Amino acid sequence: MHNHPPLILGSSSPFRQQQLHTLGLPFTAAKPDCDEAPLPGEHPADTALRLAVAKARSLAASYPQHLIIGADQVAWCGNRQLGKPMSVAKAQQMLERLSGRRIEFYSALCLLNTATGRLQQHVDKTVVQM
Repeated sequence: MHNHPPLILGSSSPFRQQQLHTLGLPFTAAKPDCDEAPLPGEHPADTALRLAVAKARSLAASYPQHLIIGADQVAWCGNRQLGKPMSVAKAQQMLERLSGRRIEFYSALCLLNTATGRLQQHVDKTVVQM
């Protein structure tokens, strides 16, 4: 049996934690510390990947011999990023505005091995018609 470095999920999201629990892998969740603001003119796939990597790297000093998962998702509609609604009322308003529209979701995932510095990364695009 191989001895793998401990796994760290760089997210405080209950949803992401549940996804990893479903896989049956032992892990520790840690809250990343990074600015999540998009950069002007940045493509949403680039934003998602940049933030996923930044989240993982923000935890590297605290977890120097670990595998750190960083993840981020950006929603894109009408040539603009959609932020998190942060309340039920705002979510309802957002859903009404998006009704009948096409939304692109860019989901980025990275795995940073802090012992070797190796970084693996991937971005996936999902299109949803509301």
